[in-house]
Amino acid sequence: MLLLVMGLVCSFNYYWAPFFGTASGWLGMAGIWPVFYGSSIAAGWLIRRRGLAAGQEPPLMVLALIMAGLGLALIGSAEGVVAMVSCAAVHELGRGFFDPALDIFTQRRSDSSWRATFGSLLSLLRTAGIGLVTLLLWAADRGPAE
Repeated sequence: MLLLVMGLVCSFNYYWAPFFGTASGWLGMAGIWPVFYGSSIAAGWLIRRRGLAAGQEPPLMVLALIMAGLGLALIGSAEGVVAMVSCAAVHELGRGFFDPALDIFTQRRSDSSWRATFGSLLSLLRTAGIGLVTLLLWAADRGPAE
């Protein structure tokens, strides 16, 4: 379920450039992009460097989903480019925490004989979630049938 929920960020990934491009100007996009993905990279680096004790992964994954969702929810109501970029950075920070926590969770709880199969299943679920959201975005963009 968590992977399918994280698939919902596809709409943000597809539409953030036009949204922020109109708010900051296209030249301002050069400063926004590194903030977004730099926060995601920093979160992943922090998790992998610090490590997680067994049992800490599920609460971190829930916190990551809350951060990602809250960041997205607040972008539209934020006033000013700095506030919007800050909300987006919180969103990306949550995404950066989620993937390493899921990897650690999976590695610790999967028997070595099933680890590759389980990893493939997670990849399939993630791809299915992204595909479903992309299909829904396409359908929503078409508008109502005439």
